[in-house]
Amino acid sequence: MAREFTDMALRAFTLADLVRIAFEAPIEGAVTYKVDLATPDGPSTAGGKQALQHLKLVPVPEGSGTTIVIGTANSVENVAELRSYAYLADMHAQRFKGASLPLDEKTYRALLAKMQGFFADRKMSVTMVDLNRTAAPAPPRSSSAALILLGLVLALVIVGGAAAFYLLSAR
Repeated sequence: MAREFTDMALRAFTLADLVRIAFEAPIEGAVTYKVDLATPDGPSTAGGKQALQHLKLVPVPEGSGTTIVIGTANSVENVAELRSYAYLADMHAQRFKGASLPLDEKTYRALLAKMQGFFADRKMSVTMVDLNRTAAPAPPRSSSAALILLGLVLALVIVGGAAAFYLLSAR
C-alpha cells in the first residue's frame, strides 16, 4: 500500500534530498562527516507542527564518531538556523567533558557559508546561533513532594477554617 504524503511533508523530504545532493562531498578532518537533513517520520507533519528538521554532520563510516547537530530547517515556515563553530565547540566540550570538537574550524566556516547561500537561494530566512545567544530562563521546577505538602497545608487550613466557622456559628 503506497503512502500519500501531505504537501508539507513532501516539501520537507524534497529539502532533505536537495541538502544531500548539494552537500554530497564528505567533510574531511579528524572524523569524516557527511551532511544530513532529517526527514519527517511519517507521511504528514501534522499541518506543519512537526516540520522542524535537524541538520547534522553524521560520521562516515557510521560509529566512527559522534553526530553533530549543526542547525535546523523548517520548510513550512521558510526558516533555517545554523550554529557557529564557537557554539558547537562549547556544546561539545560541555557534553564530552572538555573534549575538543573533531572538526576543523576553517572547513566548517566554509560549509556554513555554502549553507547560508543554499538556504537563501530557497528564499529561507537564515539565522546564526552563536555563544552570545541567551535563552530565556526555564521556570523553576516544583517537586511533587512540595506540591503534596502544599496540598496538605491547604487542606488543614480549610478544615481548620471550617471548624472555627462551625464553632463560632454554633454559639
